[in-house]
Amino acid sequence: MKMAWDINIVDIKELQTPDRLSICDFSVALEKAFSYPNDFFIIEWNGIGLKMPFSYCLSDVLEDVLDIIEELMKAEMGEYYTGFSPNEVFDCDWKLDWNGDRLEISADWRQGPLPVAELVEHCSKCIVSKKHFLMSWKMLFEYCVEKLSEISFDYESNEQSLRINRIISTMN
Repeated sequence: MKMAWDINIVDIKELQTPDRLSICDFSVALEKAFSYPNDFFIIEWNGIGLKMPFSYCLSDVLEDVLDIIEELMKAEMGEYYTGFSPNEVFDCDWKLDWNGDRLEISADWRQGPLPVAELVEHCSKCIVSKKHFLMSWKMLFEYCVEKLSEISFDYESNEQSLRINRIISTMN
């Protein structure tokens, strides 16, 4: 005998189609997921904390950072130069020189989170363990991937996401 009336409990998630945000790539996802200037990370450079917003800063320099990391992972020793895209928070050029675990980064700061004179005086060169440098970026990328996975994005290009995941899985 069929009931004329019943109550069915259905998880509301099954009834809703999640709104998916169509975006270009991972760097645009950073722009959408994090708020400027409230969501940020800090790069410690010779004891000076450089405040870097995820949105507007990391999203702008992401390609350059990915290139740097891939170059460092390729060879035991080498040199690499990059001119970061002009960004009022992180406007500089980096020359990287490494041998084994020793990484020297020479920076030519045009402007940044500190007055240029202070940046030039205290931040023109940084010497760090290459492994520590890479692991720091890995940790930051893992955080970004986790946060972005909580949002439904449709990527037009997965290239940056694939590069980031490859970097994360390759680093010990």
